Amino acid sequence: MPSRTTWSILIPTFAVSGLLLTVGLGGAWYIHRANRDVSASLAENLVAAQSAERLVLALREARLELVRFADTASTGHLAAARTSLDVAHKELPGSQLGMDEGQSLTKVLRELDGRLPGLTSIPDSEQRRTIARELIATLTQHALPLAESNLENRQTLASETSRHNQIIAERIGIGLLTLGICGAVAGLLIGFGITRSVHRSLVQISIPVEDMLGRLNEVVGPIVVDADADLSRLDDSLRMLSEKTADVVRRLQDSQRQSLRREQLAAVGQLAAGLAHELRNPLMSVKLILQTAAERKSTPLNHRDLTVVQDEIARLERMLQTFLDFARPPRPQKLEVDVGHLIETTLEVVQLRATQQDVQLHAPAMESVVLLQADELQLRQLLLNLLLNALDALPHGGNVWCSVDQIAEVPSRPILANPPAVQRTLPVERGRAKETSWVRIRVADDGSGLPPDVLERIFEPFISTKDTGIGLGLSICQQIVESHDGLVVAGNRHGGGAEMTVYLPLSDPVRVRSESEYLPAVGR
Repeated sequence: MPSRTTWSILIPTFAVSGLLLTVGLGGAWYIHRANRDVSASLAENLVAAQSAERLVLALREARLELVRFADTASTGHLAAARTSLDVAHKELPGSQLGMDEGQSLTKVLRELDGRLPGLTSIPDSEQRRTIARELIATLTQHALPLAESNLENRQTLASETSRHNQIIAERIGIGLLTLGICGAVAGLLIGFGITRSVHRSLVQISIPVEDMLGRLNEVVGPIVVDADADLSRLDDSLRMLSEKTADVVRRLQDSQRQSLRREQLAAVGQLAAGLAHELRNPLMSVKLILQTAAERKSTPLNHRDLTVVQDEIARLERMLQTFLDFARPPRPQKLEVDVGHLIETTLEVVQLRATQQDVQLHAPAMESVVLLQADELQLRQLLLNLLLNALDALPHGGNVWCSVDQIAEVPSRPILANPPAVQRTLPVERGRAKETSWVRIRVADDGSGLPPDVLERIFEPFISTKDTGIGLGLSICQQIVESHDGLVVAGNRHGGGAEMTVYLPLSDPVRVRSESEYLPAVGR
């Protein structure tokens, strides 16, 4: 789409071009129409003038022949006079006489036609001359004045039409000259305006460019803007800016790599310190038992000592497995998993500990079977970590809720208690939430909740609210959820306590389940 600057140049250009095009088309149409009308009028007047001229010539020829007939009494001259009158009859309609003049001339010609044949039958020559002179007088006094007047009118009208055509041509020439001058002036004005606009844009662009160059060069002082900025100077500035920016980006990337390397080394150091601390406790217990047994040379290790050693070794194994799960998360082996059944079996695993801590587990039974394409072992580990974290938050008793339901769309900003929930961005396209149903699993407790400083970093490695542990549990949970194209959200409940919400995409249809009861509360 054209930019605002482009539109500011194109709009006036198109407007003036359209105006000139409209005026040009209108002028061409007007010239064509005027030329057509004038040509038609000239042609009509020319034809009428030619007919009027032939009419006058025919009448004059008839008069001349009558004069000769009066002198010689020759029938040849009389026949020639009749022929000329016939020509006059033929030219009369084309001469475009007025109605009265035409009727008068027609009457005269008919009178002449009626009297000419009788001249040959008159025996007296003097009488023939007298009648011939009367006919000549009729032509001279009545017929010729009408025809000559009409010829003069036709010639005058043709002259006026020609003069009118010349005036129109002059006006058209003046109009075209005016249009050309106005078009040239408008083009100059628009060009000047576009030049000023482009120049202003160049100056406006040069300000941040010069400013950025000054910043990159660490130059302190006011910005000097050249009012005569042009494209070549701006191109040089942009090229210099590009080179310096590329250099800064390279330095920044080097700095980021070094910073990332330091962070990795710091993370490894933190992990090593945490892991060493956690490993040292069970190792110290085993060491003390072995030292005590060595001092009691006569008394070997009893059953209680072996049980403690076995428990500490199992503890070491769990910590190492947790570290391996975080460092090298296994790829999920996705099969069809019944989410409701998975929750029930996981609750049975933690039921004994919940009873010991006087904690009640609440799990509303689902009215339908929800099937997921997921790794059952990883989902079980996810639920177990969330439930164990909830139990760790209730050392003196309380309540833990675990529920699952189906929703049509993942909320863009889940509404939880203050502080705002911490969530991870979906690893898949956001539009998928509008095309796929989602399974929502919530694990909540009524403990003390998550501190604000911890909540902001709850999914980062080595972050924990407990005195023991290496803080990888929720990081592993987050990895499991992301490997299933899901979303995990942490927050505090309005009534107190923490709440963890997991969103997983539902790929299979929901089948109705017969059970509609609640699992009984256990513990307490």
